[in-house]
Amino acid sequence: MDPAKGDMVSIVCTSTGVLAYQRNGTVYAWQNGHTIVLDQWQQPYGQSRGYIEWAYYDLLGARATGWKSLGGNWYRFSNSGIMLTGWQKIGYYWYYMNSSGVMQTGWQKINGYWYYLNSEGEMQTGWYKENGSWYYLRPATNTPGTGPEGSMLHSGTWTINGKAYRFDSSGVCLNP
Repeated sequence: MDPAKGDMVSIVCTSTGVLAYQRNGTVYAWQNGHTIVLDQWQQPYGQSRGYIEWAYYDLLGARATGWKSLGGNWYRFSNSGIMLTGWQKIGYYWYYMNSSGVMQTGWQKINGYWYYLNSEGEMQTGWYKENGSWYYLRPATNTPGTGPEGSMLHSGTWTINGKAYRFDSSGVCLNP
């Protein structure tokens, strides 16, 4: 019981060595001179330095690293536990996390270009068929026209592997 506030307080040391306590159902921890709320998003660094970095602490006081599913969305965290945003190359694939850190899937317009990210969030390249229509997403090499890797061709005739293909303004190939 906290005599000053009349709150019930339980104190434990987690298996990661973090001193944690619970007050009225909320779990807090003392780590590196700061109080953090466990099993929630935290903004540990950067705001006073002109940028914002987010981290997520689990119930043991450990920062999330790598892939983490939270509230039905997937997030990627750096090795130091900072939430990543924007384009990230992970293994062989590119992924896009929006400004809230959520991994994106499906068709996404990013910096004026359209991309297709599959259900795993992996950026697709080459030919892609959806609902009977064919699209071409620029590969890393032998890219027709100008535009970043993975971006959709549209509005014109493009030569791919020696054959001319016509694309409408929505990116549908008119002569697949």
